[in-house]
Amino acid sequence: MTSRRAVLTDLPFLTEVEKKCFHDPWNEEMLVSELLDKLACFYIVSSDSVDVGYYSFLHVFDEAHIMNVAVLPEFQGRGFGREEMKDLLKKTYDLGAKNVTLEVRESNFKAVSLYESMGFVCVGKRPKYYMDGEDALIYWLYRD
Repeated sequence: MTSRRAVLTDLPFLTEVEKKCFHDPWNEEMLVSELLDKLACFYIVSSDSVDVGYYSFLHVFDEAHIMNVAVLPEFQGRGFGREEMKDLLKKTYDLGAKNVTLEVRESNFKAVSLYESMGFVCVGKRPKYYMDGEDALIYWLYRD
């Protein structure tokens, strides 16, 4: 698996991933806004020269906030999500982040299992966080 910084020409791929992977996908306008944000870091993930997903996070001082981790459905179940998370965490730590946070749908058991297996701790809940009214679980990974 390799990763590279996403650029505006990656917008069609990012939009495709959003539509295939998320209940409330970001539209092109939202993606462009985030791609141009100086605090946002977007990476396209590839395997054997085929783009399989992407991840994004915000880096603010000594913290990172994971926005999205996505693997196209046809590539899920092959360990790419875990590899994306490892790469993402390395990049956040290289930037000086001491702690990493994220929100995840309460019903997203696969993601919850992945995050917990990587040391993330659930510290609370955001009621009705998502557009459909589902709660989000708040996770933190504390770096010693």
